[in-house]
Amino acid sequence: MAACLCCLCLRFVLGKACICMLCLQVCMDRNAPDYYIEGTDESIQDTERFIQAVQAHRAAHRITPCITPRFVPTCSYTAMQRLGALARKYHVPVQSHLSESKAECDWVAQLHPQHSSYTEVYDACGLLTDKTVMAHCIHLSDKELHLLRDRGTGIAHCANSNFSLTSGVLRIRHCIEQGVKVGLGTDVAGGYAPSMLDAARQAITASQVVNINDPSVAPLSYREALSLATLGSSQALGLDDKVGSFEVGKLFDAIVVDPLAQESVMDVNAEDSFEEVLSKFVFLGDDRNIASVFVNGCEILRGL
Repeated sequence: MAACLCCLCLRFVLGKACICMLCLQVCMDRNAPDYYIEGTDESIQDTERFIQAVQAHRAAHRITPCITPRFVPTCSYTAMQRLGALARKYHVPVQSHLSESKAECDWVAQLHPQHSSYTEVYDACGLLTDKTVMAHCIHLSDKELHLLRDRGTGIAHCANSNFSLTSGVLRIRHCIEQGVKVGLGTDVAGGYAPSMLDAARQAITASQVVNINDPSVAPLSYREALSLATLGSSQALGLDDKVGSFEVGKLFDAIVVDPLAQESVMDVNAEDSFEEVLSKFVFLGDDRNIASVFVNGCEILRGL
């Protein structure tokens, strides 16, 4: 049933725009309210039907099914192993959460004492690949970061959610220095804003908190945050050969920014440099400054 509902939603969305997306069905078979839990067999069967339906869709060149175990505490070991097998069988991405809070990490250690770390549980089930992106990753050891690096797995830094849920603060510069792919995310309902501009601002603030506690670690600049929101995120998703920058040969996914838009809160002066205007947009811009949106060269929205 869940797979059928997802496919109905896909048909509606894909008929409206030329957007590219990773679409997912969340799997849970333990430690959650009854109205969320599926039986293990049902969950795996629905996931496989969902993957097959999406890959057979006429717009399969624009959409990719994504395997999504909710996170280790709510997915049985059997379910995760079978999801890992589906990821290998269909060559599809994986998305989940990892090491969001210390209490969560302790819970995973109790559930799976046979593994030395939270990250190792995912790896043992075949869920860490170069097409995997893990949200949060706040409390990882260097050994775990190196495992993500070696598997080619990316991190989605969800700073707004981490602050809102008081989960902790990701040492984002340390993750990057360890060679792990890092992009930005919103964690959907985990924070209070779906905007990637907010994600960039919150990432800067999180890095400033790290700097307060360790002045030797420089906070992110607005340029670094913008790069993480665009190219960094495409790298984390394994899509940087298609999107994320304006390199020749990539899809033209872009927004047109109007810094002088009516009712804009940006205060732009004639003597401002491009860098200064861009900085003001990152810190103050919002939908009023978006003149149009292009996806794969198609203008899909104008005058938000």
